[in-house]
Amino acid sequence: MIEPASKKIKPTMIMYIRTILLVVSYFLMGVGGEIVGSTMGILAHNTHVTFNGMATALALRSIGSLLGNVFCGIFQKITKSYSDLLLTVAFIFLGLIGAITPFIKSFMLLNIAFFFHGTAGSFASMGGTSLIFKIWGSRAGTPLSMTHFGYGCGAIFINLFVRPFLSNKNVHSNLNISKQFNSTLSRSVSIPIDADIRIPYLTIGVLCFIICIGHFIFFIQEQKDKRNKTEIQQVNYTPVTTISSKTETQYDKTKVSQYSPVICGHGYFGYGLSLSLVFIVYMFFLLGTEQTFAKFYFSYLKFDKFHISTDAASWATILFWISFSSGRLIGAIACIFIPVSICLSGLWCGGLLLAIMWITYVWILGLTTTSLFVLGSFTGLIIGPLLPLSFAWVNQKLNVIPSLLAALLFGSGVGSLTLQKIGGFIMDYDPNHFPTIIITCIILTIMLYMVSNIIIFVHQRNLKNLKHPVNNDASLTIDKVDEEEKQQTTDLLQAVSEI
Repeated sequence: MIEPASKKIKPTMIMYIRTILLVVSYFLMGVGGEIVGSTMGILAHNTHVTFNGMATALALRSIGSLLGNVFCGIFQKITKSYSDLLLTVAFIFLGLIGAITPFIKSFMLLNIAFFFHGTAGSFASMGGTSLIFKIWGSRAGTPLSMTHFGYGCGAIFINLFVRPFLSNKNVHSNLNISKQFNSTLSRSVSIPIDADIRIPYLTIGVLCFIICIGHFIFFIQEQKDKRNKTEIQQVNYTPVTTISSKTETQYDKTKVSQYSPVICGHGYFGYGLSLSLVFIVYMFFLLGTEQTFAKFYFSYLKFDKFHISTDAASWATILFWISFSSGRLIGAIACIFIPVSICLSGLWCGGLLLAIMWITYVWILGLTTTSLFVLGSFTGLIIGPLLPLSFAWVNQKLNVIPSLLAALLFGSGVGSLTLQKIGGFIMDYDPNHFPTIIITCIILTIMLYMVSNIIIFVHQRNLKNLKHPVNNDASLTIDKVDEEEKQQTTDLLQAVSEI
């Protein structure tokens, strides 16, 4: 049943336990997802490809994520009712793929593994986010930020854990490319190849298998609760039959599709459609920027122009993830006292400052080791809390049904696919242009954020005008239309409440 946005939810112990389990789950998603950043050069060496080739594998992971989101969006009743089962299946696949990745020597097999890794990751994201919205409703800002905080902590952990396994014996990446590729790219990026990364990847596999047990236990418990509830309803069959008949009558009268933007817009088609489209494109650039910078930051630091050792680059990446996680923790705490919209606006002011700093150092002052460390840390601090706070903000402005959530994650997946592919090409062609991706995407995302606020402002003003019409000759007609529209909206929301 769709919860009203204003409904207050009294937290219980089981809600906190399930949220903590989701924090740990996102921790493992960060571990499994971000180990690629530090080990990308080794995986490329093992499969005899360039960074552009690895970008193709990352793109296939995004394609797998897209297809998983499409599945969850089409079968949104499964997503809503069986979130824990989705998480269980997801972590079984994440654990299996994580365990076999370092043993893969074929680029084709690596692509297949990344594809299914992306599909499993989409199931985990859909199941986890849907579960948070289901548990916390409109108060999802802080819990959502805390779960995503777990992702950043996982990235910190895996970069610290994998660091001792990386060797400082660097070899130029063009020496690791088989002759069949005949590539002259990436000649100026050094990578560590004398490293054994089997232990970190196998550790990921074991941890994922452990956490899937927790989600399976909750799934079993939830099914038992549903059966008990069904038995109670069968005993009290008279009121159940009456309510069901009334709902079906209203549903037949309104005939609203469960995928309609009317549902997302709380009864307003234009508002729901336009704002949903803007948010989808917004997520395209937001997550695409986050994933592209996170995946290629370590490789960019290894650009020979900077003369940064593997050890120093590893610490810079860890510092980025510490800032990233700190930003999410600060955002989670801030949401308790400050409205999500204000927190998000403040962050985007910082994002504009971040873009200006990158422009200044890249095009005017020039990048140094110190400036790279500072810019990387500041980038993590700003972009870290943006994703969970954006989802919480969307949840306040729209009715986030599973199909809309799938569309948002689909847009973010396309963004990751596109921008990571562009990032891989640039890292092969000329790493000097890598910061340009970050600068451009930040500016475009800020523009989309402003457009969404304009749509929200216009919609709220129209609602206010309907509630307080101008007193003229047509006022009675307007009042009548207002009452009819309110009644239609009420009937609509009641009709789809059981969808």
